[in-house]
Parts: sequence; structure tokens; C-alpha cells
Amino acid sequence: MAAKSKKCAECGSANLFLNKEKGEVICRDCGLVLEDK
Repeated sequence: MAAKSKKCAECGSANLFLNKEKGEVICRDCGLVLEDK
């Protein structure tokens, strides 16, 4: 599931993944965790 039109601060990719179990938004290209709850 893609996150809402955000881009990765590290690599600029819009290929983001929402991990509902952990409550994290992760960049699929570089692995940066953009949000965690």
C-alpha cells in the first residue's frame, strides 16, 4: 500500500510503503523510515 503522495527525503523516490503492523512509512528504494508511530 503506497503512502499518500509523499517523497523520500533521502533519495526523492515516491515508492513508499506503509507497514500497518509497525505504523511505519518506509521507502522501498533506499529503506529510509520516514514515519513511525
